[in-house]
Parts: sequence; structure tokens; C-alpha cells
Amino acid sequence: MDILEVLGLRRYKIIFSSIFILYFFAYQLLTRLIIITQISFPPGVYFVVSTSTPVPPSQMPFPLWGPFISITTPYFTWAMTPLSIGISLFLSLLVALNVTLYLTLYMTMRLKATSQILSSLGLIATALSCSCELFTGLIGSVAANIPFLVSITFMTTLFETLVILALSLLLISTFVLYNELNGKRLLKGISNGVKGFIPVIIFMVISVILPSNPSFSLAKFILSEASGGAFGLALQKKWKYGFLLSVILNILIFSLYPDIYTSELLYILPFISGVVGAIGYTTLKPWARLGILHVIAWSLIMPGPISLILGYPIPFFNLFPSQSLLLWITTWIIGTPLAWYAGIYYLQYLRDTMATKQVEIRISLPRSRESGITWIVIGGFMIAVQVTYFLTHVPYYVDYNGYDLIFLSVMTGVSTLLITIGSITLGYGIAKLINTFFHLPRPKNWFKWSIPFAIAYVFLAGVIHVGVYGYPYPPILLGLFGIPMFAPVITIYVPHIIGAVIYPLQILQLIASSMLAGAIASYTFENRVGKKGLLGTIIGSVAVCPACTLSSFSAYSVSILASALASTYVSNFVNSLQGQLILSFSSEAILLALLIYTGMKARRRLSVPKELRITR
Repeated sequence: MDILEVLGLRRYKIIFSSIFILYFFAYQLLTRLIIITQISFPPGVYFVVSTSTPVPPSQMPFPLWGPFISITTPYFTWAMTPLSIGISLFLSLLVALNVTLYLTLYMTMRLKATSQILSSLGLIATALSCSCELFTGLIGSVAANIPFLVSITFMTTLFETLVILALSLLLISTFVLYNELNGKRLLKGISNGVKGFIPVIIFMVISVILPSNPSFSLAKFILSEASGGAFGLALQKKWKYGFLLSVILNILIFSLYPDIYTSELLYILPFISGVVGAIGYTTLKPWARLGILHVIAWSLIMPGPISLILGYPIPFFNLFPSQSLLLWITTWIIGTPLAWYAGIYYLQYLRDTMATKQVEIRISLPRSRESGITWIVIGGFMIAVQVTYFLTHVPYYVDYNGYDLIFLSVMTGVSTLLITIGSITLGYGIAKLINTFFHLPRPKNWFKWSIPFAIAYVFLAGVIHVGVYGYPYPPILLGLFGIPMFAPVITIYVPHIIGAVIYPLQILQLIASSMLAGAIASYTFENRVGKKGLLGTIIGSVAVCPACTLSSFSAYSVSILASALASTYVSNFVNSLQGQLILSFSSEAILLALLIYTGMKARRRLSVPKELRITR
């Protein structure tokens, strides 16, 4: 089932469009990008459009960074930048898509229901899950609505963090719901073995690295208990009194909280409570486990929004208001993923227990005839807009003297993310378009042939250098701002042994070149369409690594070309940034052309009866 096919139905299209529009403007209002207020204008003036920021651009709050425009009327004022509109549109898209997928999943459950009570319970479960999605999106607007927050720097950093959290969780939710609709259960709980201990390490590491101050003490307590709970589940043990003992331990911890919130006991006692609680948790009935998950999750979430409504943070022991604010915001962040998981778990439980009627389910979805052109246009547009934006606003990305590090890093990161999404969308559209003319290799064969090329390109293209020396910088260096797609960049250097420079464009080029070369090799060897494809693959992938120092293999190839043309211009051009980019993208174009050539040839060969084929 394709997501676009679901949205092709009229009723879901209306639901999606309504939620998208309402959520977009709600988000604008909650983040105070749109302010409803009475404004006194001079006589004869009713509408003002301004492109000048009220303060220098580097001092504008997130997400009002970049080219600025404001629309002011006697009734409202609306401030906009590409970044603020992009975040609002993306969040609205994900929230509307998630709610639509939830409703689709609920309708499929109703069709298989063995009891009428499923309609009511399923509606409750769907409402809980959807409300979590709404909280996930709105959580990104919390910083703009904290009237008792003093530090503007903290507010900006908090806003960025919450937006990233919201986008990440909504993307994961979309992926999980899509697989649920296609009959795949990705959330199966914590397994035993090595995989079961991964959450233990993750939760404990986050708990340890959080600052040791009262504001984060409750977050440390929750993460330590979650780590112990994951450990207890991974042990695959059961004890019916474990959960009761965990409750007693938690009561004891909170009674001693003012005395232990800065000591090591805040790690040890919750961890023990989590272990025994998980051992007892597995003995409970499924409905009891569901109830506990929801109560815990929403207990962590609700103090944050309630504090915003009241205008001051809910007190917690003897903490100062600013400390309580941080405390409830961090628990809001922690509780949101848990509430989302509880909602998905609830829907899975209802489907497994009350939706087991053996009937054939057919959702009347229109058959998609989209050839990939739409995806190509969307991807190309996203890339073109960001490239144009960068070329016209270079200081917003590289001018460290005029702008602070956070501003430059976020601008670079957002543009890199949007170009990456556009590139993936463009690649998906090209793949769909090609698939209308001939079938691409099967995933198993494609993967088998792509891996050797990826390994070869890593060394031939200079992604990894062996035996490096003379590098005057620290062994690990992280660059957060610069030209989009060339930053963020990480440099890893082990003297005289190995070194690597890794950045987004390089990774995308490596993946694209390996996949194209793997597909060509699959057609070449498995369908016997000649060896030209393999030769072209080697020639076309000389410059897989864009804009990095040419590898010895690439440099040697360029020197031969320059000597043949008896021109230093060729050598200088190829060693420039523009030249390496043109050479790299030309390489991809050559590989794509060879893929089409070998694919069409393989299709013609397979269409000829076997007894008539001539082996060369």
C-alpha cells in the first residue's frame, strides 16, 4: 500500500487537507509568528509589507532566520522566513499524514472486528495516539510561549531542540504506521540477547551526560529507571511481586528526593526499581500494561502544558521556578515518545484481540499511475530553492565574524537537510520513471553487486586515505557550518595509519554511484548484455568524491587527460571546486545513461525466446 494511494481517496484527502491547513495556522499562532492584535495605522494606511528585520538578522529568534518578510494589518502581523515557513509546512505535513494513517488503521480494524466494542475502544486508542502526534508537533512551539522565561539564549536553544525532537518522532511514527498498514509489526518489544541491552546503554548514557543540577534530576531519575526496565525485560525473567516492589521503591525514592537528587543514588535506586518493575511488568495482563504505560507517559507530559497555561511552572519540592520549568520541559520531552509507543501498543493490542475475524480486507484505493515525474519536480525544486538561497545569502552560512555559531550551524544544517531530502526525492522519482520502461534489478542482486563497488569507491575516490601524515589538527574534528552539503563535516585522523573526511554530499554520491554501478553490473553479468557496462562503470566513477582532495587514482586520471589535451587549464579546472562538482555530477550522469542502456538491452534480451538467443 502506497501512502499516496491512501490520500487518493476523497474522504482521506479532505481529512488530510483540513488538518494540514488548521495545524499550519495553529502552529503559526502558537509560535507567535502570527500575532493577533489591534494596530493603529496612520490615516489611509491599511496594509504594510516589510523586508527589514526589527533587529540585526543574527539577533532574530529562531526560526526567524534568513530573508525576512512581515505582513502587518490593523488586526494581525505575520512574520515569515524560508526557515519558519519550511518548518511549519513540514510539521503540518507530518501531523496531517500521521492522523490520516491512524484513521486508516482504525478503519481496517473495524472491518475485521469480532466485537462492536472495538469501535469504541479503537476510537479511544486512535484519539490518544493522534493527540500524542499533536503534542509532538506543538512541542516545538513551547519556547515561544513561556512568559516567565528570562534567558533568550536558552529559549532559542530549547526551541531548536524541541523542533528536532518533533520532526524526528513524527518521521518515525509515519514509518511505523505505514508498516502497520502493510501488516508489518516493527514494535515488538525488547528482545533478549545483545539487541535487548542496547536500550539499557542508550538510556544510561543520556542520564549520565545530562547536567548534574536540580533541573535535570527528574530526567536522570526517569532515564535511570528506564535503563533498569530495559535491562529487566532483556533478562526475560518473571516475578509477580516485582511491580509492587518497584512501586514501593519509587515511593521511597521520592520521600528521600530532596536529599539524593544530586548523589549517585539517583542512578542506583531507580535502576534497581526499573529492573524489579520490569520483571513484574511482564506478568501483568496486557490491558494493565497498557494502562500503566499511558498513566506514566501522560503524567510526564501534562505538567509542561499546564505550566504554560497557568503562566508559571508547577512547583516541585523546593526548586526555583526556573529550575521547575526546565524540569517539566525535560519530562515533557521524555514522556512524548513513551506516550506515542503506548498508543501504538494499544492499537496493536486491540487488533490482535478483537480484530481477528477471518475476512478478506480490501481497501478501495485508486491505482497509482504516477510515473515519478511529480517526485522529480518536487526534488528538483527543493534543491534549486536551497542552492539559490545559499548563493544569494552566503554570509548566513560562512560569516563567523558577523553571526554566532548557533545561527550559522542551524542555517547550514537546515539547508543540508532540505537538499538531502530533495536529492532522495529526486532519486526516487528517477527510479520510478526508469521502472516504467524496464524493471530494475531485484533488491538482493542489487545489494550483492553494490557492496563491492562501495568498498572500492571508498578508497579510489579518496573518501578514506591510508597512511596519512602531516595533518596538524586534532584526531577528530567536527565542522558544523559552511557550504550546504559540505557541512556538517567530520574529519577522523589516525597518524600514519588512516584518515577520512565525511560530509553529506560525499555520502550521497557514494551511495548513488554504488547503487548505479551495482545495477549496471547486475545487468552486465546476470543478463549477459556485454562488458561495456562494467567498463563504463569504472570510467564514470573516477570522481565519486565531490570537492574533496582528489585521490591518487583520480589525480592520475586527470593528469593523463590534461597531458592528452596539452592544457594546464583542464588540470586547474578539475582541481577547483566547480570543476570537481561538474566532474562528479557528470560521473553520475554517465552511470545513469549506462544503467538505462544496459537495462533496455537486458529487457530486449529477455523478451526474445530463449531458443532464439545468440550467445556472443
